[in-house]
Parts: sequence; C-alpha cells; structure tokens
Amino acid sequence: MVVEGASGKLIVNKYIHDLARQERAHAVATTIIRADKTVACKAIFNSQLEYTIYNALTMLFPNHLVFPNMSLQTVFQYERMKDLLDGDIFGYFLRSQVDFCITSTATYFPMVAFEVDSHYHDQAKMIEKDERKNTIFKTGGVPLLRLRPHGQPSVATIREEIVRVVRQLGQDISRNDRTIGDSVKLTMEIDFEHFGTDT
Repeated sequence: MVVEGASGKLIVNKYIHDLARQERAHAVATTIIRADKTVACKAIFNSQLEYTIYNALTMLFPNHLVFPNMSLQTVFQYERMKDLLDGDIFGYFLRSQVDFCITSTATYFPMVAFEVDSHYHDQAKMIEKDERKNTIFKTGGVPLLRLRPHGQPSVATIREEIVRVVRQLGQDISRNDRTIGDSVKLTMEIDFEHFGTDT
C-alpha cells in the first residue's frame, strides 16, 4: 500500500491511489440499472384477499413491520435450520415463503407469521407442504397462525378473527407458563390482553 520511492520518500502505491482517495471521500457510489421494455414484474400480493389481510395486519400491528410473502430464509437462520431440519424439509425451507411476517421494530426479529389457506390446501400435495411449513415454524421458534377464510368474509370479520387468534396465542403462552426464550420477548412486544382494542 505504501512504498518507498527512489528518493527514499514514502508514497502511496499508484495502483491503489484512486481507491484510497475514494475511501477518504466517505461518499456513496450509485449505479442505475435501467429496465428494458419487457415487463415481467407482478403485484406483491397474490390475491385481493391477501391485500385485505395485509391492511388488517398493518392496522392491528401499527408499531411493527408487516412483510408480505417473506422468504423463510429471511425469517430463519440458514445454518441453524440446516442443522435442525432433515434434508427433505430443509429443501422445502429453501424454496418457501410465508404469506405475512410480523417483525419487531426494536430488534428486527420475526415475532409471528400468518399463512392464508384456501380450499386448495385440502389437496393431498398441499397438506404435505403445509405440514412441512408447520414443522419449519415449530422448529424455528416462530408461531405460525393459519387463517382459513370461507366464502367472502367482510373486512370486519377478518379483523375479528385475527384479533381472536392472536389473543388465543397469548393465552396459550400464558397457560403454558413459558418464561424463557422467545415467548418472553413476544409478550413484551404484544399486549395480548388488549390486542385489537386500541386500533
């Protein structure tokens, strides 16, 4: 990096001089990747129902981040899950996502996840996938709440069911008297007793 010149004077190696100047500038380099005319993007929600549930979750969890369609590799540690899951379930983990993940704005750790099920989940192949996903969430330590709308429930009905199931989660944690690990963090993040009453 620093070399001795012919006169014995120390000089910065000419090959890294520009790099050193950039580092001293403390700037941000920006590159714009322009899109071509092909359009292959899509809405981040897979249905109107998902969008409706997302809106309900953002209102019920106003102090947290609500991420739709989150990769399970973003929710759980890759190396840890590799050790905890067998090969088949780990392969599914690598390819899967969850419909919604509620994330703490204090720690940026996932707190609870929601999956929206439909009549397609009654098929044998989907039942097997759902069991794999359930195992991943059980093993990874994040509660997964499955919502199964029937017919065309109103926004109010969806909201009421989310409130009910989140309060049920709180009661389950309290009943089991789990005083270690993530359950304590969850009870510090969510006021289960009053959940849904102040929004």
